[in-house]
Amino acid sequence: MPCECLDKHKILLLYIFDNQLTKSFNNRLVSQKNVMRTYGNGKPVGYAEDMLCVEGIWRPNMTMGLLQFDSEETALRWRQSDPQFRKSDWLDDHDLWVLPLHQELETYACFELDMFKVPDPNQFENEFLPKWEEAIRKAGGTPGVVSTGTVKIWRGMHDVDHVFLSQWPTELVASEWHRSDEAMQLKSHQPPVANGCMTIARMRMFC
Repeated sequence: MPCECLDKHKILLLYIFDNQLTKSFNNRLVSQKNVMRTYGNGKPVGYAEDMLCVEGIWRPNMTMGLLQFDSEETALRWRQSDPQFRKSDWLDDHDLWVLPLHQELETYACFELDMFKVPDPNQFENEFLPKWEEAIRKAGGTPGVVSTGTVKIWRGMHDVDHVFLSQWPTELVASEWHRSDEAMQLKSHQPPVANGCMTIARMRMFC
């Protein structure tokens, strides 16, 4: 299995929402940055205007945004305090997931979100996942800043067994690796495991 969480309380909030609403998402977070710090060192990480799906199916016109907090409790208190974010329909039909953070985030603006279906957990954990992590690391990425089979849903729903979030120096490095023989071989040799959705997001990072 992946490493223990960096801090058992640190989490990311993953928003999946319509990419036409990125300006509203950005503007609200800019105005909330100082307030968020008072809730468990909360901070906006970034958001993507577009997503590049490299494997599987990603919902059309949907994008992602990330926020970081010291704990789920402080994240919930912040969300309840903000008149925009607490509205269920503010970002229209969006999903909101709580993900445990496994290591400190890099400054890289390119994120890869892998959402796996896992019919054989033993094979996934002991055979596929270690090879997947090592291959991303060798290619210059930072694998598994989030790697969890436990996804808490605050809004929406999901049909995912394991969420794996990595970072890359650039979108080009990530895309080239996914086209490499090694990546293709890994994916082709594990069709029952790697049959989820893999997407690359070039994030606009908050300073």
